[in-house]
Amino acid sequence: MRDMSSCHLAVFTAAAVAVLAFTSTAWAERESEAEKRFREGRSAFESKDFATACPKFVQSQKLDPQPGTLLNLGICEERRGNLVAATDALRKVTEQLPANDERVAIAREHLIAVEARFPRLTVKLSPNAPAGTRVARDGVEMPSAAFGQAQPVEPGERVLVVTAPGHAAQTFSVKLDENQEKELVVEPGPGEGPASTTTRPGGDGSAAGMGASSGPTSSGGPRSSSRTLGYVLGGAGLVGIGVGTVFGMMTLGDVSDAKDDPELCPNKVCSEAGRDKVDSAATKGWVSTIALGAGAAALGVGLVLVLTSPSTAEEPTRTGVLHVAPLVGATAGGLAVDGRF
Repeated sequence: MRDMSSCHLAVFTAAAVAVLAFTSTAWAERESEAEKRFREGRSAFESKDFATACPKFVQSQKLDPQPGTLLNLGICEERRGNLVAATDALRKVTEQLPANDERVAIAREHLIAVEARFPRLTVKLSPNAPAGTRVARDGVEMPSAAFGQAQPVEPGERVLVVTAPGHAAQTFSVKLDENQEKELVVEPGPGEGPASTTTRPGGDGSAAGMGASSGPTSSGGPRSSSRTLGYVLGGAGLVGIGVGTVFGMMTLGDVSDAKDDPELCPNKVCSEAGRDKVDSAATKGWVSTIALGAGAAALGVGLVLVLTSPSTAEEPTRTGVLHVAPLVGATAGGLAVDGRF
């Protein structure tokens, strides 16, 4: 027979063991899946099927980050011609491993070979380009310090969109092969015109590829998306906290029943039925712990997203006030939520 102190200890021990077992099992499954993806990547690599091998290495690295996986990914990307991705992976290998590791020498050898293959593109602003001209290459804005400097780029067709206040956007397209160097002079489209896109060929005389439009940005962009995600996470967090609170109250109720019922735990010593009651409380305690932890994390992230999301001109700043309080009744518990945004 066990006294009530032993019953309480059993509740918390059972909950802790359950959480640790769940975490250990999940991590073991991730490692096993990562090893499976790595072996599949190596098999495809040896068959020179780099289009299949590289994504397998990426999946393995996400599940279980390892320098060896990164080295295989870098060499794989090099073989299929993705020079930027290869450079990124190989540099991370040299940063993560000690200098005397033999894999560092292999990574540096491949880095030298990759960097020698990069084409170089020099982008210059036309003398007619107005102040405030901006250039985005393949969707990424170039810093002003990069203008006039030969920059390594991925081989293939590169698309540049040039914009300036009060001017239409203009798109330039240029194709580069490995080890090739080109220079491109750019400027935005005509001033004071409608929000349209002018497309021009690049430095090699090739036909222009994609177009782009200038004009007001919709208010339903990343800012509002971030705020919306914050509300969703906050709501999910409240639900999780509510579930955890309810199961917590149920746990305390089961323990209290076992303690106060003379037939379950007479003289503070639990009978078989009392131990069953405590075991039930342990299960509910585990559910309460997991739900409260996940709910608190989701609520915290949601509040951060809502409070840190900047307001647009069309969307006035709103101040949020949120009150959360537990409710405990005779047979159940829950949360009372009151607030405004």
